Amino acid sequence: PTKTAKRLTMKRNRGYYRALEATRKTRNIMYAVVKTGGKQIRVEPGARVRVEQLAGDIGSSIEFDQVLLVGGGESVKIGTPVVEGARVSGTITAQGRHPKIRVFKMKRRKGYRRLQGHRQSYTEIQVNSIDD
Repeated sequence: PTKTAKRLTMKRNRGYYRALEATRKTRNIMYAVVKTGGKQIRVEPGARVRVEQLAGDIGSSIEFDQVLLVGGGESVKIGTPVVEGARVSGTITAQGRHPKIRVFKMKRRKGYRRLQGHRQSYTEIQVNSIDD
């Protein structure tokens, strides 16, 4: 691109980059990456996350000890494979099921059609604290 095209692009995106810098400066919130249900989930204190179904009643507390990463501000602790002594505690706020998905199989010109539905169960958790 020419110099003029670059300048125009920079002018057009200036507001976006200012907003991006502002969010980077204010995002000194502690966060962690937790392994549960075969997945890795990024959590922050106060956040509500949906994970694969876990045993427990609504209102009961739950702790995750498989914390893969803890960060906040300038410091980041990366586990090998888990961070020693790190825990994430939370409260179960809901037990539910996701909307139904439909699995449709078809082979053209053969009269073969199969329709199958599936609903995945989940547990919603309110993250209370991250202890490293």
